[in-house]
Amino acid sequence: MKKFIAASTILALSLIGAPQAAAFSSGSSGSNIVQPLPEPKPTDLNEVLRIIASGYFTHYSNRGYTYDASAENIAQMYFEGTPSQKEYLRQELAAIGAEVIVETYPTSTYQDKYTQLVNTPRQPINGTLWGAYIGVNEYTITATLVVTH
Repeated sequence: MKKFIAASTILALSLIGAPQAAAFSSGSSGSNIVQPLPEPKPTDLNEVLRIIASGYFTHYSNRGYTYDASAENIAQMYFEGTPSQKEYLRQELAAIGAEVIVETYPTSTYQDKYTQLVNTPRQPINGTLWGAYIGVNEYTITATLVVTH
């Protein structure tokens, strides 16, 4: 299942034209406010993944966060880790002022989640970083987010 999720992520990122390491990158310009995509109508799990990934990107960009590839890598390590590895990562991140947020919800509710994410009011750049790793299957979406404070 993990290989399917990872493969789906890579495929979905290639569909949106973003390299894997920069999947959520918006550049360094502060005026690059991301606009929401049209109402999603997916045809498969890869489309659901693409829509949810764009929703998180829009959400955090509009809140003034800056994407960080190392935060994305940590989110993936957390997602794939054992319980003891996850606890270790949580402790290490807390020591540097960051946290892991895991959001799990039914795949069938992805449209509601997308709408919630993109309807976040815009805020100025606040200097905080974020990264995400998202797993999608027929039943659930699990978004593992790493955010600094």
